[in-house]
This record gives sequence, structure tokens and C-alpha cells, in this order.
Amino acid sequence: QDKSSERLFPVSHILHVKGVDAELREQLKSQGMNEFYYHSRLKLISLEATPETVVKQFQQLTARGYDARLEVLKDLPRSK
Repeated sequence: QDKSSERLFPVSHILHVKGVDAELREQLKSQGMNEFYYHSRLKLISLEATPETVVKQFQQLTARGYDARLEVLKDLPRSK
């Protein structure tokens, strides 16, 4: 929710996790998480969930201490 406009935005089915090295990447994949994208230099992995499980997976990752973020889908800026 945008606090200034009170608009609600949908959450995508992609989760972003920061601080992921190669070992943690393999660990997450071995636990059944689906890799969407990985950037080794930034230590960033994007995981693909289903719309039904994205919030649950986010909660599990944050409960385990990972720096996980939900992907919020916002409108593109418009020129006036």
C-alpha cells in the first residue's frame, strides 16, 4: 500500500533474497525453491513461487534470517 495515496498494489510471485553466495544458492535450490535469476557479484537471487505460496515462502525465508523482499508491481511513471 502506498501510504501517501492509499493505493494498493499487487505482489508478484517473485521473491528477491540478498546476500546469497553460491553455497546458499545451492542450498535453497535443494530445498525445492525455484531459481528465477541469480547474480553472483551482487549476491542476489530471485526465486519463483506460485501466487498461492509467495507470502508463505517469504515468511519462511525471513523467519530463517534471510534478507528477503517481495516484488511489488507498481504502475509505470506517466508523462503529463
